Amino acid sequence: MLLVHFHDPLPPPYACFGAAEDSPFALALMLAAQGDDPFVLNNTPPGAERPPPQPLGLAFLRFLLSGAGGISAPGDRTDWHWQRTDAAP
Repeated sequence: MLLVHFHDPLPPPYACFGAAEDSPFALALMLAAQGDDPFVLNNTPPGAERPPPQPLGLAFLRFLLSGAGGISAPGDRTDWHWQRTDAAP
């Protein structure tokens, strides 16, 4: 399956409603089922103290490229958490 995600900054009249870091980007991933899943995704209700939101596709791309064991990213109505299944606890 091909997953395509893109983000474009809001036009000037609406830019004040966007995130501080609002750069255009595109992400395309070829997804295939091959045994164990390398990543786990879950969500939780939003926390009280939250960092400024960033595009979720960009947060996932940073996680994917970083090699980190896990990351959390705030969304509009929920917090998203990605974890590598091969990461040591």
